[in-house]
Amino acid sequence: MKKTELNYLIKCDKKQFYSYNLWKRMFFILTNNNKYITYKILKVFRKYNYYKQKNSRLGILLYGRIKNRIIERYNVELPINLGISLSIPHRNVIINENAKIGNNVTFHGFNVVGNNGKTTGAPVIEDNVDIGAGSVIIGEIYIAEGCIIGANSLVNKSCYEKRSILVGNPAKKINKK
Repeated sequence: MKKTELNYLIKCDKKQFYSYNLWKRMFFILTNNNKYITYKILKVFRKYNYYKQKNSRLGILLYGRIKNRIIERYNVELPINLGISLSIPHRNVIINENAKIGNNVTFHGFNVVGNNGKTTGAPVIEDNVDIGAGSVIIGEIYIAEGCIIGANSLVNKSCYEKRSILVGNPAKKINKK
């Protein structure tokens, strides 16, 4: 990743937060709103991953420390391959660092995305996926573009059909939008 790519990604995240007027942004900052917190988290994780890929010891040390404080405070951990316009309306999202997350993905809180413990492979989640609260996505699986995963669902099998709705434990496809 180049510095220009990093700046572009941070600019996209900033645009998502700064789309509100000045007074609303100030209110978000003063009240520690989730939109502002999400922007701060994304900025730190993107910079940490940038310095990790460049193998810059000073950058890894500085942003690694900030990243660890964010993990402790907000219970949010994000992967290296992260698309733009990620939305986390509620906190407590843990995502394996090997997972790949597309653009415009929404995590509604208390989500876990990781490997199944047997392999090191992690999920690949495409663009425009909406993941309900309490959902768990484990294994080396693929979630197609535009899927909706219901609340408290356990997804352990791939879904290749676009715009599907997955619910249950284990998750099953119930309908197509």
